Amino acid sequence: MAINNTLLTKALREAHAKYKSSPTAVRTGGVIAPLHRFCVEELLTRGFPETRLHPKRHENKGPKRVRLLGGYMPKEIDVCLTIPDSGPLLAISVKSQMSSIVKNTINRFEEYVGDATNLHTRFPMLVLGFMMLVPVGKETFAGGKPFDGLRRIAALLERSNARRVVTEPSGSYEVSSLLLVDFESTPPRLMPDYPEAKSSLRIESFFDKLADLYHQRNQFVKL
Repeated sequence: MAINNTLLTKALREAHAKYKSSPTAVRTGGVIAPLHRFCVEELLTRGFPETRLHPKRHENKGPKRVRLLGGYMPKEIDVCLTIPDSGPLLAISVKSQMSSIVKNTINRFEEYVGDATNLHTRFPMLVLGFMMLVPVGKETFAGGKPFDGLRRIAALLERSNARRVVTEPSGSYEVSSLLLVDFESTPPRLMPDYPEAKSSLRIESFFDKLADLYHQRNQFVKL
């Protein structure tokens, strides 16, 4: 199923406006809150009921995260499908690296792998998605070519991607995606040629993969 590019563009425009008005909104979650709502809309399109999803469609005043008790510590997750008798069954973590990308990449990925380990340790059946937003710039992409910093991010995402069965490493995500965005364009636009068409990190297949894995693991769950 195709993603809604109109909604994605709207989310990127709102994210950029929030970042320009207050760069510290990256730390508070304000920049990626529009992408939370985009994720919810894509899950609703694929048949997941709003009554089980967080945040709700109408929660548009700021990030509304779900607090989960992981295997090692509590963790707030951006988008989550929960069932009273089963706990979290599907979740999406959305992150951005808007500046100092090369300098902070390794530290940030240590955090991301730790988050997956924490959640999968307590909820091994959880279908966990990871979405990374990176801007076009001197550290990432110019002249139609990716720089080493962007290639490094993509390589790390590929290594922590595709946890298809529950016995695979808990520090991996079931599905990951990389959004390379040109914020100098009006409106902001997703770069069409990176990641490459054959990459597993393309946003076009992100939600379908999550939904397919969810249904494989939860054949008898009634939403």
